[in-house]
Amino acid sequence: MIQVRKGRLQDLEEIRRVALEAWQATYTSIISAAQIDFMLNRFYHPEILSAQMNDPEHHFYMLEDAGKVCGYAHCYPEADAMKLSKIYFYTTAKGKGYGKILIEHCEQEAVQLGYGKMILNVNRHNPAQHFYVKMGYQILEEVDIPLDVYWLNDYIMGKELHQH
Repeated sequence: MIQVRKGRLQDLEEIRRVALEAWQATYTSIISAAQIDFMLNRFYHPEILSAQMNDPEHHFYMLEDAGKVCGYAHCYPEADAMKLSKIYFYTTAKGKGYGKILIEHCEQEAVQLGYGKMILNVNRHNPAQHFYVKMGYQILEEVDIPLDVYWLNDYIMGKELHQH
């Protein structure tokens, strides 16, 4: 049985494991190993994750199948939209429809919290952008964001959300 539940502090290590595996699988062909390490340390440091988990503005959602975590998403408000900051899965969980279930859950939660729009950043070379297009997202802007000595070459994508 597939279920999505709120992330808790005790999910922190699992979130780090999912992220590490997903990042190695996704970004090794896109950005340098040094940049991957830098970004994983920057975004997945236990102190940063626990601070986000303790912040009521940040929402973590865990997707489980038969009681096992397959992936997670992280959202937070940005301006007048809900930002899908992260959505990652174990590589064994790919192709099972989990992404659609989890992103739709995030969108429904955003609507319940009063947001009419969902936005996200995706690397311009990340094939996940095709999944987002399939889910109704459109490219709003192309951005190059400096991060320490690195650059994030992203698309900002967005989708208008509607009450169900």
